[in-house]
Amino acid sequence: TTFQTPNYILDSLAIPTFRLTGQDIRYVTEFFSISTDIWPYYRLKSFSLNSTYTYDLLNVKYIVSNQTLDYQGWRLFKELGNGYVYENSNVLPKAFIVGNVANVSPKDSLEMVSEPFNPREMAYAADGKSMRGTQPYAEPDITLYSPHIINIHATLTEPGYLVLTEPWYKFWQARIDGRPANVYRTNHMFMGVYVPAGEHDITFEYRNSLFQFGLFISLWTLAGILIVIVYILLFRNK
Repeated sequence: TTFQTPNYILDSLAIPTFRLTGQDIRYVTEFFSISTDIWPYYRLKSFSLNSTYTYDLLNVKYIVSNQTLDYQGWRLFKELGNGYVYENSNVLPKAFIVGNVANVSPKDSLEMVSEPFNPREMAYAADGKSMRGTQPYAEPDITLYSPHIINIHATLTEPGYLVLTEPWYKFWQARIDGRPANVYRTNHMFMGVYVPAGEHDITFEYRNSLFQFGLFISLWTLAGILIVIVYILLFRNK
């Protein structure tokens, strides 16, 4: 069974859609390979209970099917002319907090997340530190969400681990209350940081030195062009 529908139909139902853009990051590709149901990124060839946790982590809230489904956690949202829209009641938010972390080596992280686990209770941090805590699952507030900066406000009763379900990339940096914090590759393809107990503001910022250098050169070039234009206009007026 193939699950697919044009975006304009989903737009008419007020269902948000997305497309992967930018570089084809290796960890993203490997994570999608966990479930053979997903091909290549947005189509489901079939639907399996064994991999529903991957849909939760990927923030997949809706699927479109050409046949009825009867799986726990998925409810019929809308009937279409030639299919059905189902809503995932277990979908995870973009950011959430867990109390338990398992340290895994980078080469073993894919194997660990390939086995079904509860992402609301446990996170796998590549080259992180293991933690068995009492901080319950929590959903912090995202106060700013942009392509290069994400601000999160969180309150923890115990030390915990913040998972951000955005693809990990080496140029992402994090700060907790203005102080630098390590960003760990989490659940193989996402990002995570250790957060102490209390009320905190966490910032993720994408800082690519090459991009910033290119932007600097571009701005100076633009400024030079403007100066030349102004000089020519003034010279002609004389």
